[in-house]
Amino acid sequence: MESGKEGKIIGERIKAARRKVALTQRDLHELTGISITQISSYENGNRNIGLRSLKKIADATKTTIDDLYCGGSEYKPITSSTNIGKLIVNCVTALFENGVITVLCKDENKYVKTGLGYFYQIGFDEYVDILDNLVKKLTDFEANKGDYPNPEDFKKQIIEAASKKINDRSWRQKKKATEVTPKNKIEGEQKD
Repeated sequence: MESGKEGKIIGERIKAARRKVALTQRDLHELTGISITQISSYENGNRNIGLRSLKKIADATKTTIDDLYCGGSEYKPITSSTNIGKLIVNCVTALFENGVITVLCKDENKYVKTGLGYFYQIGFDEYVDILDNLVKKLTDFEANKGDYPNPEDFKKQIIEAASKKINDRSWRQKKKATEVTPKNKIEGEQKD
């Protein structure tokens, strides 16, 4: 299966990262568990790579998903943010903009549909409704970009709104998980 121009570029970055840390394809296989045939296919741009494999290769080559996917640019949409909402939204936005995610859908198997098929969704369970809405809004935005007086400002608003929703939900979940019941309210204990 041909993966197109983007696949070839990512493949070249994978090969360069592997060589930079002096790994052979066999070494990379031993570190990641990805077959040598798959590694060769990724490097030659003959096969598309999923996020899990990309993450394994990034870890083994001591680089980041951003470096392998987006190149060496200073703008690192996936890993540069310390804000969890921004981090997740930047990741999904970068994948959407590069055609990796075309539809983000919630179903009982928690799969994400890409232009090439499905890959298992990683770690977005609690935010899938927000991310589903984000991708729908980005899809609508791309289709109607010419209708907006300031398209990039509008896109930024879409992204910021999704980031805020994720941060709010994340904060509430952390707060709920760390709430401690005061001593005088412990079940069975009565106050005199």
